[in-house]
This record gives sequence, C-alpha cells and structure tokens, in this order.
Amino acid sequence: MENSSWKISESLGADLYSVDENSDLRRDQIHVVNTRLSDLGSVLRNTKQTLDAELTQIAKSLAAWMVIIKKEKAVYQTLNLFSYDHARKTLIAEAWCPSNSLPLIKSTLHDVNNRAGLSVPSIINEIRTNKTPPTYQKTNKFTEGFQTIINAYGTAKYQEVNPGLPTIVTFPFLFAVMFGDFGHGLSWFVQLRAMIYWEKSLKKVRDELFSMAFTVDILC
Repeated sequence: MENSSWKISESLGADLYSVDENSDLRRDQIHVVNTRLSDLGSVLRNTKQTLDAELTQIAKSLAAWMVIIKKEKAVYQTLNLFSYDHARKTLIAEAWCPSNSLPLIKSTLHDVNNRAGLSVPSIINEIRTNKTPPTYQKTNKFTEGFQTIINAYGTAKYQEVNPGLPTIVTFPFLFAVMFGDFGHGLSWFVQLRAMIYWEKSLKKVRDELFSMAFTVDILC
C-alpha cells in the first residue's frame, strides 16, 4: 500500500518527504520546520518594513527630485541650441531680446557668474543685423489676458499695430453681448473676486487648463 501510494504520488509530480517512524523524532522535525517558518516570516516582515520606510522617504523627496530633473532637462535642451567653438572652446548662442532689457540680462549673468564662482565670465555682444526681429508685446497682469486672446488668433508682425490695446475696451462689451444674463455675470463676478483674493497662491499653479480658466475669468 505504501509503495503504491509513493509511486502514484511520484507519477502525479507531488512533493514527497521522508518522515521518521519515531514519533519523538517527528515532533522534533516539526518543531525545526516551524522554527524555520517563523524565522522566514520575521525576515519577510522586517524586509517589508524596511522597504516601506525607504519608499516613504523617497516619496517625500520625489516631487523635489522631479522639479530638479525638469530644470536640468530644460537647461540641457537650451544648451543643445548653442554652437560650440572648437578653437576657443566656448559655447556661442544668438538670441533676440528687447533693447531696454539688455542691461538687466548683463547684470543677471554677472550675478550668476559671481554666485557660481566662474573664472571665465559670460560675454554679451550686441550684433547688428538686417533680419526682421520677432514680435514682442510687453504685457502686465492686466493686459496679459487680453493679449493671450489676440495671440490665439495670430501674432502681429514686427512694428505692426497691436490690436491688444483696443481689445481691452471692446472685448468686455462683446462678451457682455454674447452673455448678457445677469445671473451669469454675477457668477463670473464672484469667481473673479475669489481668484483676485487668492491670486498669489493661484499663480503658482502651472496647469495649462487652469491657467486658461484663470485668464477667461480675468477677461470676464
């Protein structure tokens, strides 16, 4: 009977273990196995606790790490636009900037060089060119929303009249014609007042959809 059971179990691929016929030895073996199981359970619990502690610590720093990575990525993407002068072993870049912002750019680069302790300063040379400069519309907190609407339809050419200024006057009236309901206007007014009150904290939100909603509220 025992041999038959053994052969059947082997044919079915079952795990077979030799058990001593002595009951005292069997109890000792069971005790040893239970001790090993207890030790393995303790090891698994300690490992899980260690992993949880490590992952919790990483989770606290993950957001800051993501910001650092995005900054580094943006820096290297910008540096990739530079051309490398092999003779002088320097990076060279050409860019447009408003003429009245040139002193600010120079002072900013000077401050960065001092903070970084660089021995070789950054040099800015103003280049005369016949190329048509890109359009630059200076805005502030109030005019930015109106200029965003104008830019959605198109950007004025260099030295072309910017329709953003008259839009500050005409757009609210046209919006009132489209949405002339008093209740609708009151709800927008309440939202606008709330956004103005929490403006500083809301400006930190960089989500594109939220920024669009914020701009629409300002326009209303």
